[in-house]
Amino acid sequence: MIYYFQLKFQTIFLMQQRSLQITQLKMKLLKLTIQLKIHISLQNQERLHSMKKSCVRHWEKDLEMQ
Repeated sequence: MIYYFQLKFQTIFLMQQRSLQITQLKMKLLKLTIQLKIHISLQNQERLHSMKKSCVRHWEKDLEMQ
């Protein structure tokens, strides 16, 4: 009988431990997802800025030619 309760408590403990590990992994995944979105957003901003600079240069050349 004692062995049964010992097994039951071990099982509950292991399930809780596993649940905690899953929660920690979900948090890590969320953190990485946010970091990736920020990185992509920054890259897109840099590309947009570069495109704007290119357009301005192009317009300036057009104005010089007129």
